[in-house]
Amino acid sequence: MKRLSMAIAVALTFAVGVSTAAQPGVSAKQAGHVAKTERGRLAGQIVRSWAGYVQKVYGTAPMTWANAMASTFAQADIGNMRRAAKLKTYEAMTSALLGQRMTDAQAIDKLARSDGSRSAVMALGSPAGDLVYTMITPCRIVDTRVAGGKLSAGATRNFIANSPGSNFAVQGGSASTDCGIPAEPSAVAMEVTVVATGGNGYLTLFPYGVTRPLAASMNYTGANQTLGNEVIVKQTIGGAADFSLYSLNSAHVVVDAVGYFMAPVATALDCARTATNTVAVAASSNGYAAAPACAAGYTETTTQCRGGFYTDTIVGQEDGSCFMRAGTSASNLNASRICCRVPGR
Repeated sequence: MKRLSMAIAVALTFAVGVSTAAQPGVSAKQAGHVAKTERGRLAGQIVRSWAGYVQKVYGTAPMTWANAMASTFAQADIGNMRRAAKLKTYEAMTSALLGQRMTDAQAIDKLARSDGSRSAVMALGSPAGDLVYTMITPCRIVDTRVAGGKLSAGATRNFIANSPGSNFAVQGGSASTDCGIPAEPSAVAMEVTVVATGGNGYLTLFPYGVTRPLAASMNYTGANQTLGNEVIVKQTIGGAADFSLYSLNSAHVVVDAVGYFMAPVATALDCARTATNTVAVAASSNGYAAAPACAAGYTETTTQCRGGFYTDTIVGQEDGSCFMRAGTSASNLNASRICCRVPGR
């Protein structure tokens, strides 16, 4: 807490004016970190939210990070700071602070496509964002206290994360629902709780059938601890199980699913042709016909112009209107549109 307080003070000292309060190792002006401006309040909010995360994931001390961020806080557009302070992922926050457009959803999608390791988290940048996240009501899918028994030290156990039309009773989870998780999700967001630990250790959750990564999903220290953490676990599609769980020391494990990631499903367009506007064009004359407008909610994809089935007749279109230069014979000019929409929109 003292380190975090000092880090906030350092960031605000360079970004805004602060009030005074003595604290060892920091000047009276630095230590108070009570911001007088909106910029100061936002800078303090960001430091309070993310200093611990930066230390855990990047190994950077709060004071060091605050020093590095001070000039950014001082120069950032205030609108970008407001947006950054509201975001829930570090990657999206820093992107917003710098005036970029990365969102929480994009950052989560990128993480879901990674192996979940520390290096993957640190490497998060502009994602392709090709997975769709769906939040669900927290639903239990694993409870070793109910089924399977306590994991032994150094043991790996395999689990399923989707059971459409069935339930998770076989692994201690819900006996009455499939938790609303569809078949073969790409990744699942989970609240993982370790219970009755046997001593110091860590848990690692990873896709079934792959080599266990060295990175830990959560750490626990000492015996008989109960600790929780939210993790995103990539799933193995088409395997005998979906994900695996390794525990360095003996422990019970409880897993609640809180959301899942799926590849987007292409939706066929709903298309229709409008009525046809027909205009009679005399021989050796010019004629024009406007295609009827698309119905509300539909967008034109093409204008269709037909008429003058003679070699000396010219037909063309521009911006939804058709035109024709009739030849030696009179002809009808027909104008219509093809209009489409994404179903449900």
